[in-house]
This record gives sequence, structure tokens and C-alpha cells, in this order.
Amino acid sequence: MFSLDDVRAGSAGAEVVLTADVAARARYGLVPVGDGAGCADEAVYTGTVLVQAADVAGDGLVQATTVPVDLPAVEGRSWWCVTTGSAAQATGVLLEVDGTPPVFAPGITVEDLGDALWVTPAFAVPELADSLVKVGPVGSTDCADESGYGRVLQVSVTIDHGDLPVTFCVLSSDAAGNRAPPAQFTIR
Repeated sequence: MFSLDDVRAGSAGAEVVLTADVAARARYGLVPVGDGAGCADEAVYTGTVLVQAADVAGDGLVQATTVPVDLPAVEGRSWWCVTTGSAAQATGVLLEVDGTPPVFAPGITVEDLGDALWVTPAFAVPELADSLVKVGPVGSTDCADESGYGRVLQVSVTIDHGDLPVTFCVLSSDAAGNRAPPAQFTIR
């Protein structure tokens, strides 16, 4: 028995981490998402890997097997299928290739708290999933300069009325890490 423990992806490809109760040879393959029967097709299994037993040395330390995955060049979703038996016993993980920047422009909401403003970058997962912000004086704050930005984890930024006017910059990225062009807002 084996398990899919982790999937790590980046611009160069992906890796799938497997562990097993006992050492076993696993077959794997990548198939486009379709009718859901792709992993049950014996023809998709083009690679093999020996998955080591989780505790090979008997010392309680988990030994994992990392398998590199060559992602398709075109955007879309694929199943990475793996089995130690027949294709009918396969399991899979859904992988998505996304190299397109967010389709939504970054935005903000501003709430007046009386003595200060509460400014919140817009989040619309998966297209606007993460934001970096920078606040500075109008006329001298360059939103295109990536220095000075800080991460905002869906929390508002407080700006005192005495600090107004300010330039509020937002660098948003989608769930795949593709970044939108910087957005600039003047708050008076």
C-alpha cells in the first residue's frame, strides 16, 4: 500500500512524493482531464519507480520517494496517475498548468473608521489570491518599483487621516503565483 504524500510544483515542473508500507514498483503516467477514465487506461503508464518502504532502516524515519513530473507545455488540467497493481487500482492527483496572469485587475475597498481609514486589497481566489502592498506619499511612491512592498494576508491596512493623501500600491497574484501588473490608487 502506498500513499501520495505531497505535490510540489514550480515553473520548471512538479514533483510528487510517495511513501509505501512495503517497497513496491509503481507505474505512473500523465493524462489530460477528460471523461474520468484516464487513470484506468493501461496505456497511460509510461514510467516506473521503486517506492521504498516508509521505514526502510527500521529507525522510525520515513523514507519518501520523490518522482519528477514533466508538466505539459499547454495550460490546463491533467491527472498524474500511479498504481502498484492494475490500472483499475490506480490513484491520481490533479495537476494544473497555469501561466496566465490574473484576469481581474487588483482593486481595494476603503472604510472610514473616523480617525483613520481601513484599506483592504480585493481578493477573488483563485484569480486574486495573494497581495503585496506599499503605501507612501503621493508623487514620490513608484508602484512599479518592487522594493518596499509587504504581504497582506487578507487583512486591512490602517492609514491615519493625518497621513493623507497617499499612494496605495497593490501587486496581486493568482493561486499559481502569476502576477498582475501593479495597481496604483490615490487615497485622499
